[in-house]
Amino acid sequence: GRTGTVLPVASDGMRELTADLVLGDYPEVYFNACRLDRSVAFDTAAYLRLATLRLEDISTPENEMGGGG
Repeated sequence: GRTGTVLPVASDGMRELTADLVLGDYPEVYFNACRLDRSVAFDTAAYLRLATLRLEDISTPENEMGGGG
């Protein structure tokens, strides 16, 4: 069979990608390229322009945000 890399980019309008706000703090972002020993690197600023992401604070634990449950 064939394998390939599917980069997290929402281009069909049917999916919404969410990333953490701190993503922009890093110069590069890496994605696995179908194997754990191979990666694809992107300039983070370029990825943020191309990927049409919703940026949210998703790395803060809920109890630190004042959420209840």
